[in-house]
Amino acid sequence: MGKRWAMARPVNRKCIECAQLTIEQARQRSCWTDERELCHKRRSHYLKRGDRNTTRRILYKSKRSILQSAPFALPHQASSAIILVIYSEQPATFKSGETPVHAIGAELWVGTALQEQMVPTLCYGKRGDEVAVLLPLILDEFSRRFAEPYNQGKKFHRFAAKVHRHIFECPVANPFQAASLSNSAG
Repeated sequence: MGKRWAMARPVNRKCIECAQLTIEQARQRSCWTDERELCHKRRSHYLKRGDRNTTRRILYKSKRSILQSAPFALPHQASSAIILVIYSEQPATFKSGETPVHAIGAELWVGTALQEQMVPTLCYGKRGDEVAVLLPLILDEFSRRFAEPYNQGKKFHRFAAKVHRHIFECPVANPFQAASLSNSAG
């Protein structure tokens, strides 16, 4: 059921004229009454009527424009980003320099789609500085291979984000896990 709109009260021309007078002049008129401060209320209403109506119209138009406007998205080309993937035994509590890194990989994302993925490089037996050297090499390789088709020919200078994953998600076999699996099988 829709809203029911009531008809507005007719404008009282005498009260509009009276509102334009000073209070002393208005009290001298024969129609003036002090009963329930009726004339004071009407004077106030008619004095502020124009401002209230203007405010009401503005609010009404702004609400209608909000309701009528459809959601929109800005036209843009999907951006490409290189995500660094760090595989470790404790991805939730990873602390650089303290948590051993199993492997490092990277992924190329264009918008929300995975386009390319690097086979992770095992980091067992490598010192921290040796692992750190891998990061610019990964960016250089992604730039060499994918800058032209995915990044408008521009070189990838940094990783957009770091993602930590558990070693069980790593596609490269852990040499120590393979040894423990063969020992437990035999």
